Amino acid sequence: MLTDKELRALKPGPKPKMHYDQYGLYLEHRPNGAKWWRWRYRFGGKEKLLSLSSYPDVPLKEARLRRDEVRLLLSKGIDPAEARKAGAKVGGIGKGIVSPEVMPQPSAEGPTCREVAEDWLTRFASTRKEATVETIRGRLKKHIYPVIGDMPVADVDAPAALGVLRRVEAAGLGNTVKRVRIVIGQVMRFAVASGLAKHNPTPDIVDAIPPAKVQHHPAPTTPQAVGAILRAVEGCEGTATVRAALRLGPLVFVRPGELRQMCWEQIDLEDAVWTPPPS
Repeated sequence: MLTDKELRALKPGPKPKMHYDQYGLYLEHRPNGAKWWRWRYRFGGKEKLLSLSSYPDVPLKEARLRRDEVRLLLSKGIDPAEARKAGAKVGGIGKGIVSPEVMPQPSAEGPTCREVAEDWLTRFASTRKEATVETIRGRLKKHIYPVIGDMPVADVDAPAALGVLRRVEAAGLGNTVKRVRIVIGQVMRFAVASGLAKHNPTPDIVDAIPPAKVQHHPAPTTPQAVGAILRAVEGCEGTATVRAALRLGPLVFVRPGELRQMCWEQIDLEDAVWTPPPS
């Protein structure tokens, strides 16, 4: 998400540059210094742009309010650009409210990607652990819905799905790209099976994003390296529980999950023995 501090510090470059916020909103910064708010969306299977005025005339907070206004129109099946052409005041621009017969009518394009994903997740939840479901829900809300959530699921094609992955990649979340692609594929397979879409585009974009670079973290093998780690543990300023777990770790050599599940009844303080259950 953009910040006011970031926007105030922008300097023009030799080419127009896009600074993205959320849900399709971005600031187009031109070489002459002009800054224009744009909103990118899809309607009727086509990608469209809507101007939301300029910055700083319209500050960041107001631009987000205008974006939310036009997103509400889109959720009702109304094309904001056509509504503006018809004379309605849309996103802070336009003459005013027009009569209902002039306003573009909602389209019947089927359920959105968000609606289908929520339906799929509800059915999926009964077969998976709660933590897994919440992880997937987080990926949907953070990475997928802002880009294609309001798009009719039947219109989600390879370029649209790739747009989601490139946004994740641009955020420096290379290891998350594959996981997000898997979630999109699961939703789209559900849509195809339900007769709501004709094609799952995720196999078409498998090679469109380069794999993330694997960063190995080798185990320390010298007294100096181990000492540095132990000194860092001693200097930890986390909670008492975290500090205790970090200091116990090098003494008992178990996995973090096993250490977190340690219970008082498993400990014999007199003999200084911890007996975790076999499970």
